[in-house]
Amino acid sequence: MRSDEYYLLNAVKVRIDDGTAICAAANDELNALRRTHGQEPDLQPFLDAPPSSPAAALIWLTSAVRLKYLYAGLEIRADGRFFARADVLTSFPPDDPLEAFWAQAGERLDHDEPFSGSPAMRRVGVAQDDESFTVGLAEHADGTGAALLFSHGLAPAPARPGRKAAPSEPYSLSTHTGATYYGGVRTCVLREGTLHITLSRTASQRLGVSPELVLPVHVSEDDLDVLRNGLRQVLTSGPRRSRPHTLEL
Repeated sequence: MRSDEYYLLNAVKVRIDDGTAICAAANDELNALRRTHGQEPDLQPFLDAPPSSPAAALIWLTSAVRLKYLYAGLEIRADGRFFARADVLTSFPPDDPLEAFWAQAGERLDHDEPFSGSPAMRRVGVAQDDESFTVGLAEHADGTGAALLFSHGLAPAPARPGRKAAPSEPYSLSTHTGATYYGGVRTCVLREGTLHITLSRTASQRLGVSPELVLPVHVSEDDLDVLRNGLRQVLTSGPRRSRPHTLEL
């Protein structure tokens, strides 16, 4: 993890089961800070009007000011009423009343973003059974990490009289998170060991990835050929309207 990476903390929906307890936790922290940092200007709004409701307590507990005083050495780069941008948090203060919440939020953040930047893909593989064909890329040589899978069905729809049978569904695109979208690839170009993919807006939103992916593919020439052939097979399947308008492999 880079030292210049930041987290953005947005407003969240929180269910409060014990409003009295969370108010008490917020006021205990503020009373302790009053004794040690009572003259600090940025603390004054909270010290002058201590939380008297769960909503007010949460404003304190999720504030950038709280992070500044409870996390030693944390540099707040930007702050607002409902968000804070700062250095990566590597530890929590003892008995943080929201420690379990932050841990759950961190786990969600780690899994909701399949591609942080443009990871190099170090494995190409194909799989086929009686119903489908899949070609995929994985971030690590053992198949773990970020992954992108392109699949299409092999069972064609019944042919109309005088017409050739063809798959009735578009190809699908999936990530290692399990997110899947049918169609959505606007362009697909494999050039000099780098795969450039442009997705439709809906596809990128459903998959939770950027609409423009630039993925270095660090595999052998034989595996690059497997990738080319697999992508060509998948992305030219299904209805013509779902196929990329640019396909250069």
